[in-house]
Amino acid sequence: MPQRKIVEIPHHPKHRNPIPTCVMLGNLILPSVISGHDPKAPGVKNDAQKQSAQAFINMKEIVEAPGGTTDGIAKSSYT
Repeated sequence: MPQRKIVEIPHHPKHRNPIPTCVMLGNLILPSVISGHDPKAPGVKNDAQKQSAQAFINMKEIVEAPGGTTDGIAKSSYT
């Protein structure tokens, strides 16, 4: 069975909970919750459109950190 590897993402917002933002299991990239938080623009938290746009930027950064691309995203869900 493949080993789980924690993916470090430079300059990316950290979770409040002690869980990794992303792990790799074999050749799978498995991100956890992806937020619309931007640490460089604290006012974004009050703007749903900016949060949505930032969430996609964060998703791209997370997937690309271990060498993936957004073309390989199989599923995403929003709540």
